[in-house]
Amino acid sequence: MRLQLQYELRNHRKQTVCTVVILTVLICGYYLYLGLLRSPVDYGQLARMEYKKKAEELEGAVREYISAEMVKDDREKQEIYENLEKQQGYLSVMIAANAKNDWRTELQNAILQEKEELKLQNMGVLSASAALEKNLALHLYLLEHDIQPQIPPNVSNGSNVLKMLIEKAYFFILFFVTAFFSVLSFSADNYGDMKFILQQPVSRKAVFGAKFVAVYIQSLAAAASIFFLVFVCNYLCFGYGDFRYPVRCMDGTFFPVSTLVGASVISGIFTVFLFTAFSVSLCVVIRSGIAGIITATGAGGAIFLLQKTTISRLLPFISADIFAVLTETEYTVYQVLAGSILCGILIMLAGGCGFLKRDLA
Repeated sequence: MRLQLQYELRNHRKQTVCTVVILTVLICGYYLYLGLLRSPVDYGQLARMEYKKKAEELEGAVREYISAEMVKDDREKQEIYENLEKQQGYLSVMIAANAKNDWRTELQNAILQEKEELKLQNMGVLSASAALEKNLALHLYLLEHDIQPQIPPNVSNGSNVLKMLIEKAYFFILFFVTAFFSVLSFSADNYGDMKFILQQPVSRKAVFGAKFVAVYIQSLAAAASIFFLVFVCNYLCFGYGDFRYPVRCMDGTFFPVSTLVGASVISGIFTVFLFTAFSVSLCVVIRSGIAGIITATGAGGAIFLLQKTTISRLLPFISADIFAVLTETEYTVYQVLAGSILCGILIMLAGGCGFLKRDLA
């Protein structure tokens, strides 16, 4: 089995390298384009304009509320004007701090301004806004951990690109590479090689085991290389970023990007195993390489769509959306991975049985 495994890995080295290069170029090209598109934009000036606009909108909303004679008494009217004056003062400090690139002062005053704005919302002067409470919670977290806010939120630095890649493309990268290498090793086009191998003193079980392990190793190496190279490329072009930057959960709590990356590494090891078992079993059932690719793509799309429904919480394939696991569910990473391992083993055994009974003639 060891010699067969070495043969499989050597035989597909070029395909592995080509897959990594093509996907890395495509992904890096997209994020580099976004980064270059934003590089000439002065986001500091845009922020200062937003602060000025916000001050004007607050003043307009207060005047409209008072002119509509919705104020209960003079005391409430005085309280509203004092609140408005405070907010305008905080916004003025934020504008000056932003011009000096003093992000800590800007952040501190942003928190004070948002607290006062929240008071106006509770008084009914302003319309309720869930975004305000979310921004306030984020700013409090950033100030507590001394983290500089990212402007824009989807900036193309190394850590943030890695976070966006895990959030948006984790499933597709893992599934694509496993499906590609499964078709490469188990399609009908390679049965000639297997006939030659099976003429040697080696069991069919050993051949299946070697091919399965080769697909797993190649897929894992390719996926890890893609994520690493995309990170390095954006780090060199737009900076390292901050792995302490928070990721928001549905319940309003936060955890750092470093936790997301660590969970993705652990999840990836077992999710690639699950996808390898799934893709290999499909290729054992389907002889044609092209049909295998089409079927694997369709199955992958169906699984991805199921992840967006309630039933996805019952499927081990949810481990391929580790971002959703951490931010939207109450499951722990270990619970999800346990399901992936069990399901992967069962699918692998089914695929192995099919391979042992398959007629290669």
